[in-house]
Amino acid sequence: MEDKNLDVLAINETRLSKSISDTCVHIPGHDIVRKDRNRNGGGVCVYIRSTINFKTQTSLMNDIYEAVVVDIIKPNSKPFSIVYRGPGTDDNFFCYLEDVVKALDFENKEIIIIGGLNCNYLSETRNSNLRQLTAIVINT
Repeated sequence: MEDKNLDVLAINETRLSKSISDTCVHIPGHDIVRKDRNRNGGGVCVYIRSTINFKTQTSLMNDIYEAVVVDIIKPNSKPFSIVYRGPGTDDNFFCYLEDVVKALDFENKEIIIIGGLNCNYLSETRNSNLRQLTAIVINT
């Protein structure tokens, strides 16, 4: 990260827990926002260059799902969210995702969702999760 000109780096499957402090995974010149799974595997984090103003949308994050929602406050930049849906996550995740998207849309913010959602768009079988995700994308 120090040698690259990256403003933002989002990581899924961080495998971090509360026992690992931010200082242990600190990258000079970057702030970290993270959501740990609190068990083996999973977790998400986003590193943001320290010179970039940002706001963590804690009101849109909860203890159930691994999701970090961050507003980037930079000229010509759009707010984004990083969302990860781990295997075996209940189907209510897409209701949560829809609520996050609606809240950000209500604030007239453009939304970029990055991360694994474990939905196969190439599948010939359209399961309920894929239908919900498609509806969220189309209705926003």
